[in-house]
Formats: sequence, structure tokens, C-alpha cells
Amino acid sequence: MEHRFDSRYHPYLTIIKIIACLLFLLTAFVTHSIAANDLPILFKEDFKRGSSTWKTTDPNAWQVRELDGTSNRVLELFGKSKYEPLLRSPFNLAVMKYHTVGNFVLTTRVQTKEE
Repeated sequence: MEHRFDSRYHPYLTIIKIIACLLFLLTAFVTHSIAANDLPILFKEDFKRGSSTWKTTDPNAWQVRELDGTSNRVLELFGKSKYEPLLRSPFNLAVMKYHTVGNFVLTTRVQTKEE
């Protein structure tokens, strides 16, 4: 006679499955209910110290400048990069040097010179 594993004959296994499902749903609910406003700010940039926080593919193509009529400073891409990637990728990259994060919320203000 062949014995097949059937959870109907193992009531503790059924209870464990129910508890696992409830824990999964609780974790999903708690994770979903955390709003972006409740997250800590890990990094804020105003470029008052220049661009030393940023690693760029070609530093000669980037500059920090003050916007006209304001005290706001921006990191500006002002020239074509001489960087040539090994594989197809953007030519102009600026990456934050000192922070490594997993999932995150990015809030930014961006301006283009294109009309």
C-alpha cells in the first residue's frame, strides 16, 4: 500500500500553513501602510559644498552653479562627456558617493534647458 503525504491527516501542518499565511499578510499590510512621509531622510543635497559628494563619469562635463536670481545651487550638465561606456549606457552619470541604499523614495526638482 502506497502512503501519500496529505495535509488532511496532519492537523498541525494545516495550522502552521494558516499561521504562515497570516504572518505574510500582516507583513504585507505593515509594509504597505508605511507612508513615504514616515521614512527618515537619508540624504539631502543643496550643493553649498560643491559637487564633492558626487562621482561623475566625466567631471569636466558637470558644474555646480547658482540659478539666476535665487540662492539655489544646482548640479548642471553643461557639456558632452568624453566618457565611453563598454556597453550601451548613458554617457553622463552622477552617482552619490557615500550612501548605499536598498528601496528608496527619491524626491527631486529637475529642470531642462530644452524648449
